[in-house]
Amino acid sequence: MFESFRNSMYRLLEPLLLAVQKTMASDVMPRYMQLELREKYLVLGAAVLLPIMILIFLLILPLQDRQIALQKQAASLHLQAEKAATLAQQLQSGGTQSKAQPVNLLSSVERIAREGAVRQYITRIRPQNRPGDKQQLLMVQLKNAPYQDIVRLMDALGRAKLEIKSMKINATASAGLVHVQTVIGSL
Repeated sequence: MFESFRNSMYRLLEPLLLAVQKTMASDVMPRYMQLELREKYLVLGAAVLLPIMILIFLLILPLQDRQIALQKQAASLHLQAEKAATLAQQLQSGGTQSKAQPVNLLSSVERIAREGAVRQYITRIRPQNRPGDKQQLLMVQLKNAPYQDIVRLMDALGRAKLEIKSMKINATASAGLVHVQTVIGSL
């Protein structure tokens, strides 16, 4: 089987090999023979070093870089698998037993806004969480809201253990009405 493969490859490459052999005999060798001894050594050295350099820079180094990247990816996946196993074990044992129940920030803000009669002024509610950040953040934007209702809303948020991270209040053309943009977080 190997013999037949070798014969078929030789038949396919025979025209190419003959062309290379003819070019070597007619063009390259006469020029090589005209070189001085130092130049011949230089050409032979280059002929030996060039394939080695091609092998190193086009094959070995990219493979080594790929191996390092795969090792990093495997370590990351291993860490994720450990976290998943820990979470699965916690879920099987009934979850974590914490003293304080986590606050759903969106539902808390919605409830407080309805109770404070400012829900109709809210034009935008958008989560502001960053990847890897455990604290919940919520951006709330209100348009043409009465200033007194905004003060009551801030007080209600404080009583509900919610923190106002930032707040921007802009006056409107109407007296007593303001535009508000705030970022609310849980304590």
